Amino acid sequence: MAERVLVIGSGGREHALAWKLAQSPHVKHVFVAPGNAGTADNGKISNSAVLVSNHTIVIQFCKDHNIGLVLVGPEALLAAGIVDDLRAAGVRCFGPCARAAQLASNSSSSKAFLDRHGIPTARWKAFSNPQEACSTDFPARVVRARGPAARKEVTIAASKEEACRAVQEIMQ
Repeated sequence: MAERVLVIGSGGREHALAWKLAQSPHVKHVFVAPGNAGTADNGKISNSAVLVSNHTIVIQFCKDHNIGLVLVGPEALLAAGIVDDLRAAGVRCFGPCARAAQLASNSSSSKAFLDRHGIPTARWKAFSNPQEACSTDFPARVVRARGPAARKEVTIAASKEEACRAVQEIMQ
């Protein structure tokens, strides 16, 4: 195990990872970037202000602080290729490459992948404009905005009218 670890993220998942890593006798220190109130100056754990959206800065931080392992939580960063960039720079990193992260971060990509490989999944259709979505005779009643930031916004509609209202709110 690495003596110094960087956990990237600010949520409960990253807090739990940092907490558990800090319990290991093989880990001297856990940095969490950007972290949260629970990971700020907590014994072997501390937050870091390193700009995680800039992969070059993260790589330099890892080299400057002798980071032996990086764990990445946020899907958006995984989909943006942070693991690919860290590995290319010789930094040990746990997480999927950008291509694999698309399965979790982009529902349209994952549904297309499932269809392409004959893996059973619910019927689905993606739309780029609200009029097309509302005029289709597709019987879907689940509406979800696309993109990592919108993953948790889901409407389960009781009628086509309710689904169209949700589509209008999301897309306009």
